[in-house]
Amino acid sequence: MKMSPASLPDNRIADWQDARYVNLNVTSWMIRSMLIIWLTAAGTVLSGSGPAHAIDRVVLQQPAGGGQIAITGTILDYTGESITIRPRQGGTIARHVSSDVIEVTTEYLPEHQLAIDLMSRGDWKAAWAQLTATVEKEDRLWVRRIILSQLVRCAAALDEPLAAGRYFAALVQSDPQTIHAHVAPLDWTDQIPDEPLLLQAQQWLKSSHRLTRLLGASHLLRDHNLGPQAVAELQIILRSDEIAARTLAQGQLWKHRLNALELTSTEVARWEETIRSWPDRLQPGAWTVIARGHEHFGQWPQAAAAWIRLPVAFPDVDALAAYAGLRGAIAFQEAGQLAAARTMGEEISQRFASTRHGKDAANWLKTLK
Repeated sequence: MKMSPASLPDNRIADWQDARYVNLNVTSWMIRSMLIIWLTAAGTVLSGSGPAHAIDRVVLQQPAGGGQIAITGTILDYTGESITIRPRQGGTIARHVSSDVIEVTTEYLPEHQLAIDLMSRGDWKAAWAQLTATVEKEDRLWVRRIILSQLVRCAAALDEPLAAGRYFAALVQSDPQTIHAHVAPLDWTDQIPDEPLLLQAQQWLKSSHRLTRLLGASHLLRDHNLGPQAVAELQIILRSDEIAARTLAQGQLWKHRLNALELTSTEVARWEETIRSWPDRLQPGAWTVIARGHEHFGQWPQAAAAWIRLPVAFPDVDALAAYAGLRGAIAFQEAGQLAAARTMGEEISQRFASTRHGKDAANWLKTLK
């Protein structure tokens, strides 16, 4: 497993139709698996043991532009604040700030690797079940957090926002400044929450953890009674010193401003300039706001370019990439680029066939003239 920021040059957006993609990525087992993960994460002594004879490798950025250094050994924990590793050749256990981590390589249990393979094939239901079975065998706390982040992705891909949110809240409970903040299942699509999700979002909004409150605020933004409280919470988070939380909060406030129709095309262009300076992993959701802003002003080619960034540059935001890809195909249609519209629609219907938006893309293609 390798974790490193994904990036894509802008010229890939223009050439998206030629790209080849690898998509890496409530049922009866959901509550059981959540309890197992949350309770074990809360009470485990960090032994750091994993697959037999597994060796971890951490690549770190040296201070003051001093290049990179690689350490091999056993990772004892990895949180949003720090990574702790016992060197392979003995010596003192080392602790480094997470912001210095460039890449982490480890070995997964065979069951976990199978789940990852199922995710890469878009078999989200099977992957969900496999991850649930795997968590009972994985005794490394930091890897269990990876499993939680993958369960968030599975639930989101299967259009289960309540389950996805509960998994994410458990992840934040284990690590309040989680390195997996980018998988937060925020509402970027303006889907009206059903009653259980609405009630749960109100509880999330009362959490002691910033990222969980962000999650609650996201799903309450359009609520007639609680919307103002959600906006106020996002504005508080925007002033925090936590990069992931304040960046995601900024995108959600943009969405609120867009929904209120309180903007100009110049402001949308300024947002687009701002988002390019953000960490790659935190960009996807906000690009949907940029795309909708271009649509609002009838700028269909610009909207299409913004929408298709998600399936092209951020394939691991599976459900959101499927949604954005379909919206991108429709934007191409509005721009009069029917060949591009059809190609994008076919891409989404095939890559994300098991998701709701993938199925919607297949149905939409039947209507395309």
